[in-house]
Amino acid sequence: MLRIVDFGPDIHDKESKKADQYISHGSASERREILDGIKGFSIFDADDVEDLERNCTSMIERGGKGKFRVKSIDISRLRMKYFFGHGYDYGGGKGSEKFFNPKDISPIPEWIYESIIEKMEKTGIVDKNWINSVVINDYEPGGFIVQHQDPPHLFERPIFILTLFSDSALSFGCNLRFDRTVEPVEVTASDPILRLPMQRGIITSFEGMCMNEIKHCVRPVDTKERRVAIILRRICEDGPVLEPLTNGESLRNFDKKLHKKVQKRCEKMLASKILPYERSFHLVEVKRETEKSKAAPKEKVKEPWRKQPKPKKESKKRKEKLKKKGVGTFELDRPIEKDENDKQWNFGDSPERVSKRVEWSSDDEQKEKNKRIGKTGDMADLIYDFHHQDKDLRDMDIKTIERKVHMQKSRKQRGREFRDKINSKFGFKTSVANSDSDSSDSSDSSEEVRPKKTRISKFTF
Repeated sequence: MLRIVDFGPDIHDKESKKADQYISHGSASERREILDGIKGFSIFDADDVEDLERNCTSMIERGGKGKFRVKSIDISRLRMKYFFGHGYDYGGGKGSEKFFNPKDISPIPEWIYESIIEKMEKTGIVDKNWINSVVINDYEPGGFIVQHQDPPHLFERPIFILTLFSDSALSFGCNLRFDRTVEPVEVTASDPILRLPMQRGIITSFEGMCMNEIKHCVRPVDTKERRVAIILRRICEDGPVLEPLTNGESLRNFDKKLHKKVQKRCEKMLASKILPYERSFHLVEVKRETEKSKAAPKEKVKEPWRKQPKPKKESKKRKEKLKKKGVGTFELDRPIEKDENDKQWNFGDSPERVSKRVEWSSDDEQKEKNKRIGKTGDMADLIYDFHHQDKDLRDMDIKTIERKVHMQKSRKQRGREFRDKINSKFGFKTSVANSDSDSSDSSDSSEEVRPKKTRISKFTF
């Protein structure tokens, strides 16, 4: 499962109360520019991380035995470097880097293909068969790498880094300084524009300004424990290539002196303690779409009884602007005085006119209200009004309707219904015959018709 990492909570500016080694000294705009090209992905759980670190340990054991090719291992101070697929030589400086010949570099191990690259392809982080170069940096505690840019004429963008064994950080816009007057050489660093946390088990992608316009480094202060960085890239097909040193020979057969140095360093790395894995990163909260939200929106049904939104009133400023332009209603400088005709015919708000005004009835008010809210008086409005009545009023209306229907029946029919109701309620056996007046009832009934005097008899059990 692909999850996006949120670096924000772990990036601290000058105003935070964190120690100076955790501070990013650049402005907010500078940090934002660098972060625009950086993304973090979490695709490994705790068991996956442990398996990767176990495979990495097996790879280092193999490297200590000298089984990799001649240029697959490089040793520097407090750091070991492993090249797989394609490796490169730093040359004389920026722009002069060249690839080692593929005959001198070991192929990418199967566990990196199966456990890392294939998983990145399945989750859509990278296209299939895009990655063809892997570099593994194994840092000792206090290890570092000087400020640099990945050569753009050798490697395409983006570049991916997977961190294992411990957390660390990558510093952008930071320079390392070496004091060679003391032994051992003291390494210090300037204040970084951005200190990016590199959490254990996280794959981080880099492209844009952070890779092409600004240098990055790893400071000694950020490597508190042993840390392994697996760098996954794609080479440029037209990059310069050096001549081969061997025809694919291993290090132990080609250079025994270098093999002994590699063996000692590998043994030191393998002796270091592995810390238990603990999640130390934050994930971006993604709002999941529910099935209801994914479904197509239903068409809105016009409901005339709903209150319509009130039109927005024009502001005072707009009214003043319109008044200046001569738009809208005008106002008189002074009120108009009433003349004799006004008084004679009771125009305006004269006392006689006010007293003679006829108030609306409740029916008129209801009609006006219905007109205002858009009711049409059709069946839908009647059903809506009946449904939204109080329960007591609804029951009263139902009883009134039942009573009206009942009173429309003949007196004999009402009496017959009453007797049937009493018999059914108390379980009486009736011997009452229907009257001769209803021909339909007399024809259907099989009971004997009795005289009118004995029509109503006593109830019997």
